[in-house]
Amino acid sequence: MPDQAPLRAKDIAYACTLLNSAYADGQFDGEEHRARVTAAMSAGTVAELRSLTADLRPSRTGDVAGQYVSRPAPGGASYGRRAIVTAAVFGIGAAAGYAYGLATRGTRDSVSANATATAGTGRTTAAPTTTAAPRALHTAAGFSAFVAAVSRTFGDTVVDDASVYPDYAVVTRGVPNEAAHALLFSYRGTFDKGSPMSRQPGTGVVDLARVDVAKLMELLAGAPQTVGVPQPKTTYFSVDGHDGGRSVIYETDAYNVSGYLIAGLDGTVSSVHPAPH
Repeated sequence: MPDQAPLRAKDIAYACTLLNSAYADGQFDGEEHRARVTAAMSAGTVAELRSLTADLRPSRTGDVAGQYVSRPAPGGASYGRRAIVTAAVFGIGAAAGYAYGLATRGTRDSVSANATATAGTGRTTAAPTTTAAPRALHTAAGFSAFVAAVSRTFGDTVVDDASVYPDYAVVTRGVPNEAAHALLFSYRGTFDKGSPMSRQPGTGVVDLARVDVAKLMELLAGAPQTVGVPQPKTTYFSVDGHDGGRSVIYETDAYNVSGYLIAGLDGTVSSVHPAPH
């Protein structure tokens, strides 16, 4: 892709994936991460995105700085720059959100008794937490434990979106009475204190407790074959409030070839977007 080519939402999403993964690996602190993500969201060319990721080391997820390969963006261009936080896990697709990869790094990032969290139904104060070992979030037990942790920490299970990797997750929650503001929290057995970010007006919310966990795990197990990525290097799924609530499962191989599927919270598949071959 030419350095001066117009950017697509998926290009910005992928840049934020790299930045989030690098942050999870400890390559820079939260302040620098926020500054780079903000710059990526306002970038106008691929060259600008490359300048923000050129110094990054390959991360644990296998993302390599400077590689800008087309990745699917569920929902199309309407997701725009907002999408990076919904899978920026990152991620792979703009609709999934921002993070394709934040993680906490020790007790210093844990939620404290004074940390203020936000919920779709009101502002609550997070209870003190103890640093815990990473969970196997791509299992029924691990994902259920994650949802329980959301409830304990924030007082409910309502989020703008959640991007879930095998051993960490990223959650976005809107700030009550501030339609343009949200907080982005990373989770690795416990939640960090959250990072402020912008929020598109009219952003939908979803209750994680509504997810049919057993059906989601079935879809996750069969996703490599379903989307045509039989040997995935990176797998994650997101849950967001689009269309009243949905799950999106992404698979990416070692060559950054990606496919994804979209399903309702009850596990009913609404569309499959296979990897190009």
